[in-house]
Amino acid sequence: MAEAGGRESVEMISEAMGLDGTVTKTGYMHKMATSGSRSWRKRYFVLNGHQLLYYADHKNLGTKSSNAKGDFLLTADCYLEDGTKVGSHDFVFEIHSGTHKLRMSARTADERAAWKAAI
Repeated sequence: MAEAGGRESVEMISEAMGLDGTVTKTGYMHKMATSGSRSWRKRYFVLNGHQLLYYADHKNLGTKSSNAKGDFLLTADCYLEDGTKVGSHDFVFEIHSGTHKLRMSARTADERAAWKAAI
């Protein structure tokens, strides 16, 4: 498979999921758990239109969003903000929508900026 997040992999994922090119960005990031221990887990993210889906890894992609570990609907009231460093996670950012929040960490500042621009 092409490098995660590359143009070729985005097209392959769109085709595999039957999305006709609506996937705009893919790649691995860490996501903070929303309950329990509040630990960080590596997840494979797929930005598809106004929906951000995340999977255990790129091998778990399927033709239905039901295979996803979770999703976040990007609505008009969503906003992004940089988060503060948490442990070894330097490039944290958050998506807020009403009462929901998704906290993620990219590997680099450039990767964080690319995800924010895509979202």
